[in-house]
Amino acid sequence: MSFHYDRYQLMQAIGATVSDFFFKDAGGASAADLRERAAAMGTIIGRIQAVVAEEGEVGPGLIDEILRLENELRARVTENAGNAIRPGGGIFQVIDGGRK
Repeated sequence: MSFHYDRYQLMQAIGATVSDFFFKDAGGASAADLRERAAAMGTIIGRIQAVVAEEGEVGPGLIDEILRLENELRARVTENAGNAIRPGGGIFQVIDGGRK
């Protein structure tokens, strides 16, 4: 392909879109629901990232890379969401600040 693009910028744009999709109606959601949404989002981002990062022709190793990134990103995004939800986290502070 002769058109070159920044894969990092592409993943940033895709990540923002995917996040909006999974959290668009999350107002009032429970912590458990937010964690489940984060896990689902991480899985999808992992799948997409594996394909976007692949240079050249797609080979049989892509399945292993998709599975690896699904697991890695699901765990990372879920952990980040948990940190934001717990007392003192960013989401907790927004909610708690709104109650004062």
